[in-house]
Formats: sequence, C-alpha cells, structure tokens
Amino acid sequence: MKLGRLGVWYSTDKLNGEQLAEFAQAVEKNGYAALWYPESRGYETVALASYLLSKSEKLVIGSSIANIYARDAFTARRAMVSLNELHDNRFILGLGVSHIPMVEGLRGHKDDKPVTTMRIYLEQLHKDLPTGQWFDYAHGASLNGGTTISYPVDSKTWEDIPLFVRAGSIIPMGINIQNTTTAQSLKEIRVYPGKAVEFTLYDDDGVSYDYEKGKGRTTHLRWDDKEGQLTAEGDPL
Repeated sequence: MKLGRLGVWYSTDKLNGEQLAEFAQAVEKNGYAALWYPESRGYETVALASYLLSKSEKLVIGSSIANIYARDAFTARRAMVSLNELHDNRFILGLGVSHIPMVEGLRGHKDDKPVTTMRIYLEQLHKDLPTGQWFDYAHGASLNGGTTISYPVDSKTWEDIPLFVRAGSIIPMGINIQNTTTAQSLKEIRVYPGKAVEFTLYDDDGVSYDYEKGKGRTTHLRWDDKEGQLTAEGDPL
C-alpha cells in the first residue's frame, strides 16, 4: 500500500449514508490519498470502513482510531484482513485505547494501564501469524515469523512483491515458456535451509494423455540440512 502525502480526517458520525458516500467521493476526486475517521458513539468502525471502501475506487480508508475495547484482537485482525482482501488492500487499521468515559462509562469495561493493555492486544493480534523461520523470495533475507514487518515494494516492476518461503523448502524453477507445447527445461533448484526436506519433481510432455499410462519423468530431491547437501534420484534433471 502506497500512502500519499495528504489525507483528510473527519468526524463521520455527523453524516448520513448518502452524505458519507458523497464526502468520500469528493475527497478522492480532489486528489487526497486517504480518508481517516474516528470511532465514537455513532458508526461501528468496521461497518463504516466497508461502506466507505465500497463508495470509492482508490481512496485509502483508515480508522483513527478503532477502540480496542470494542472488539477482541482476533476479530480486529480478521476485519483488517477481510477488508483488504475485498477492497484491493485499501484499508488501514488504526488502533487506540480510547479514554475512561468511552471505556468504562459507555462500554462497561475496566480502563487498565494503556501501554500494557495495548501491548497485550497487539501480541494477541499477531499470534495467528505463521511462526518459524522464513525467507524473502525476492531478496533472500531470513525473517522470523509470528510478527509483522514493513515491506516496501517497487511499484514500477513489481518484481519484489511480498512472497515468503518457509525454511526447509525445495523449489525447482523452470525456464519461462508460452504454453505446455514447449518443453520446459530446469533453470535452477532453490533450497531454503532450516530442516531436512524431500521433494518429488514430476514432468511429462504437457500435451498428450500419456501420463495416464505412467509415462513421465520423476525425480526425487532430498536436502540434508546437517550436511548442507542436495541429492537427486530417479530420472535425470
């Protein structure tokens, strides 16, 4: 997500549905990159974000802020993931602890120490992320799972889109071909160390049904992580 230099913050509870749609479209038409809104006593933040996203095309919509006492961490994360999946990665989940009148007076929760409460909430928010060791496919860097990172992407080439490979993986890479009528030779075999792993590589003519007769080439690849060695058995690569 590329966030522009200028955005708009507005107290959206003042507007009805028609006015919200017109306002979001006006913000986008005037060249602003993002529209930020609070969560107070009116609109529920996720429902409002979904509506604003549906009424705009490229505008980034951000909660500023979503009250962490209004929904548990798992629900907040699923809302964030769902909105971005459905609306082209245009939603930013901004979180906050709010203040005593909203937390205790309105919602009936206990207003605990803000830093500690937010830290626990964020830990719960991240706990369903894949753990273990991962590798950045584009750059080869090793990363630890179970957390979030900032990942800049070259929007001109898109050659470094976020793609991560779990440690202990074998990925055979073929040359680029236009279709299956062209034989695809092996370009390289990428090994991402971290544990011993096996991989079965299968290939056929890509055209006929001879594979139903068992005609094809099968190579078994094995990575010995302790020795740092890759071996192949079966049909030649």
